[in-house]
Amino acid sequence: QEKLASLDNDILKHYFTKLWPDFLTALEFIDKMSEYTLLSKEKHENEVTIDFSDGKWNKIFTGFIDKIIYEQIDGVDYLAIIDYKTGNTQSSSLDNVIYGFNLQLPVYAYLILRSKLFDNPQILGTYLHYIYAEPKLDKNKSVEEAKWNALKLDGYSINDKNLLKILDASFADSKMIKSLKTKTDGEFGANARVLSKDDFIKLVNIVDKLLLDAFALIEEGNFKINPKYINQKNNSCTYCHYQDICYKRYDNKVDLKEQKIKDILGGE
Repeated sequence: QEKLASLDNDILKHYFTKLWPDFLTALEFIDKMSEYTLLSKEKHENEVTIDFSDGKWNKIFTGFIDKIIYEQIDGVDYLAIIDYKTGNTQSSSLDNVIYGFNLQLPVYAYLILRSKLFDNPQILGTYLHYIYAEPKLDKNKSVEEAKWNALKLDGYSINDKNLLKILDASFADSKMIKSLKTKTDGEFGANARVLSKDDFIKLVNIVDKLLLDAFALIEEGNFKINPKYINQKNNSCTYCHYQDICYKRYDNKVDLKEQKIKDILGGE
């Protein structure tokens, strides 16, 4: 409100005013989450650095984590990672992560498990939170319900139901996480994105290898142009600001086979 009052740009004022109701709805959703989770503490905008220096090279990797909700219980730091997004163009999928795609959430898990931010961390989930996501309208639901569903956390949760209760008491038909629900037999639904403790460790090990490979290429001065294509789609250049001056040619193209996360992790 203070910012809006201080603006002298009519365009900015317009968007502030237009987005204000959605912003309030997002705040309401975030407040409501506290009713379902035991993770009552929060960390925001944490800068986490991992030092890879080996005496010859000064090598560091730094990340900034938007939000961590956590609680220490019996000496264990139970936590969930949340990254805010203002749209819904980025996918939370972990497919093709082995090639270095969709790495943001695994990198945050890596930073937490490889740093000293927590003494004894146990990750319960990693999520994107689309603050201004476009709601999917349904004739059987009100617009408000559609907006609320669009605000649900989008990502992967621990598959241990006892641990999941700490994160989300409503997980059987989750009020805070997209597609998370159980069937009448108590098993997770087909669309539920769940990972085991070992799966989270495997993801962190994948990040570790990719980082070491990246450092090695930098040390070698290897900056070859090699855009990666999966199913005939260029997955490498989506967010690059230098496409217009890039010298990539057709013979630089690298075709890769799509790798689903269940196959990467060896799950069923």
